[in-house]
Amino acid sequence: MVENVIVELQNGRRLTFDEVVVLDRTNGKWLRCVRAEPSSRENLPETTKYYHFASDVDQVRWRTPTPE
Repeated sequence: MVENVIVELQNGRRLTFDEVVVLDRTNGKWLRCVRAEPSSRENLPETTKYYHFASDVDQVRWRTPTPE
C-alpha cells in the first residue's frame, strides 16, 4: 500500500511526502518531510525538506492508503 502525506503551504503550494515528522524546537515546531526519491541537489537516496509550522504550513493531510 502507498500512504502519502499532503503538506499545504501558506504560499498555495501543495506537496506530497512519504513521511512527515513533527520536530519540537526552541524556535517552534518544524515539519521534517521526506520523499523516497533521490535529492536533486545532493547525492542522497531521498529528498528531505523542512518547514516551519507557524510560518510555512497551512494544513497537513494524510491521504487514504491505496493498493500499489
